[in-house]
Amino acid sequence: MRTGSEVGVLQVHYHQTHAEQVQLLAVPILGAQGRIDYVGEYICPITPMFSVDGGGLLIGRSRAMLHLVSPLQRVAPTETTVLLLGESGVGKERVAAYIHHYFRRGDGPLVVLDCATLADHLIENELFGLEKGAFTGADARKKGLFETADGGTLFIDEIGDLPLPRQSKLLRVLETGTVRRVGGTDYLKVRVRVIAATNRDIAAMVEQGLFRRNLCYRLTPFPVSVPALRERKDDVPALAEHFLARTSEGGAPIAALARCHRGAAQSRGPRQCARAAQRDRACRRSRGKRNDSALAHRILGSGRLGCRSAAAVGHRHCGRSAPLPR
Repeated sequence: MRTGSEVGVLQVHYHQTHAEQVQLLAVPILGAQGRIDYVGEYICPITPMFSVDGGGLLIGRSRAMLHLVSPLQRVAPTETTVLLLGESGVGKERVAAYIHHYFRRGDGPLVVLDCATLADHLIENELFGLEKGAFTGADARKKGLFETADGGTLFIDEIGDLPLPRQSKLLRVLETGTVRRVGGTDYLKVRVRVIAATNRDIAAMVEQGLFRRNLCYRLTPFPVSVPALRERKDDVPALAEHFLARTSEGGAPIAALARCHRGAAQSRGPRQCARAAQRDRACRRSRGKRNDSALAHRILGSGRLGCRSAAAVGHRHCGRSAPLPR
């Protein structure tokens, strides 16, 4: 405020019956002498997001997660292309779903493509579609993912694995908003918001000639770094509760896991936590229930926590405020 600039924070307000996360924006109003006479305050509640099965898409309450949600809330309603950066398994797909939820066309489709799982020629067919007779064996017209995502969001995961020839075609779609199927001649207009993600150093790939510089510019108007679990150890108990509540049956050691030592989080994301919960369910079916405390330390004490499907901030809060990144 001393500089006369706007100030924003994420904060948790506690009511008699519940806690509410809000985004605060304070705007100084200067008087004739150039001093601050008034402060205008804007309060925007951030509604917790839940998936279809009742589980939160973004689970956590650490300061690192509050720092993550702040820019997401600002960019989500816009048409801006977003590039999610972070190690493998930190939950970039969940963050993309969170952005789509708050998008102005959030009721449209959210379509996902993982470039790391498809061969070169299949990526082009999947993204852009193909016409009947485009090549031997193409006996029917196929819509591409850009067409499927029309009116919504296309999430391109592991975009660093996209081959250079496909990068050129993707760049044209981002620049013109039109797509042409493989083997086709007509350009189709699509209205798609693109969110990309990678665990690679895109800047280094550009310098090495492995990634197009102009495509990099198109993808990075709003880069967002997704923190690893080791950077938000306070979220371990909430993640443990979330996964065991979904995978375990009655008598699950949820409380014991929530009290487990937070230093167990040494890996990138909560994937291993989810797998441990599944193993626990299978073991208890065959061997009976185990001691809650011992099981909690066995699962979380291994330090192998990790889950692409849960990166995130949900309805549990710690009452901290975090400055908005500028």
